[in-house]
Amino acid sequence: MMGFIFTPKPNAPKLPTDSVELAQLVREIGVEQFQRDQWKDNYKTFQTFDSKLGSSVNFTMEVEHPKIMREAYCVVEQIILSE
Repeated sequence: MMGFIFTPKPNAPKLPTDSVELAQLVREIGVEQFQRDQWKDNYKTFQTFDSKLGSSVNFTMEVEHPKIMREAYCVVEQIILSE
């Protein structure tokens, strides 16, 4: 199984934890604005379950992409320099 969750970006506004307060907020600003804010204020994090670890594994492309690209660049650089 795999799905996605929203992970708050640094300095993202805190949402109410109470479901009644959250529903009130959605009614005040509207569903469309709430959804836009969710995409703007959060990272889309893909999540899957690792049975060996016994827990979920998260992958946030906006956060992980620069790290992965640096590693890939280093591998390519080593291949080119070794020839």
